[in-house]
Parts: sequence; structure tokens; C-alpha cells
Amino acid sequence: MGWVSVENVSAPLENPLRVQRLNWPWQKARGYLLRFAPKSEEGLLFVYHRPRRVVVHMLFVPFPLGIVWINEQLTVVGVEEAPPWRGVRRSPVPVQLFIEMAPERIKEFAVGHVLALKQAYEVGVS
Repeated sequence: MGWVSVENVSAPLENPLRVQRLNWPWQKARGYLLRFAPKSEEGLLFVYHRPRRVVVHMLFVPFPLGIVWINEQLTVVGVEEAPPWRGVRRSPVPVQLFIEMAPERIKEFAVGHVLALKQAYEVGVS
């Protein structure tokens, strides 16, 4: 796991967004399960080796989440809000990445926007 800075090349973000990259299946399965709600400047980045249809469950997640679905060209292919405790959300098309974040941030993303992801380094952490 590492932190990644998200930039919206098509429409610059109002405030910085950094996301924690999840690589391992157990990290992805947990997501925000039994965690606190995300801060507005943070989220989780789910990365897959190849594009696939993805299902996000909201069971035992007691707060809403914003989801941005992203293809292998780093283009947004879907944006939605997932309500708490309510079943599952499915990617609209096969995706290689998606971001879960505070729901108020999804207004900064739209289908067709191109994103850039940059490795973020924690200063002062040993």
C-alpha cells in the first residue's frame, strides 16, 4: 500500500485528493468495511491487473461513499454515490481502477475526464 495523488487533467480539482492504493485481494475486500468515513481529501484506490467488471458491496459500511470508475487509459467511465448499508454497486463497464471517496467529492469528476496518478511520498515518516 502506498499513497497516490489524483489529478483531474480535464478539470483541475478544487482541493488535493490523495488515495491509498490497494493491491492485495484482502485489502480490496475490506475497503471501507469497519473503518471511519473518509476525509474529504482522502480515499482508496483499487487497482486490478486487467480491466474487469467490479462489484462494490456496501454491507457494514455505515456511511455513503462516492465511487469514480476508471478505465485503463485513466479516463472516467462512471461516477456514482453509494448509499450506506445498501447492497452492491457494479461498474458500468469493465474497469482497471476505481476510487472510493467522500461523496461530496464526486461532483469534481465526470464521464470522459482524464486523470493523472502520481506517487505521493510521506515526508517525515520513518
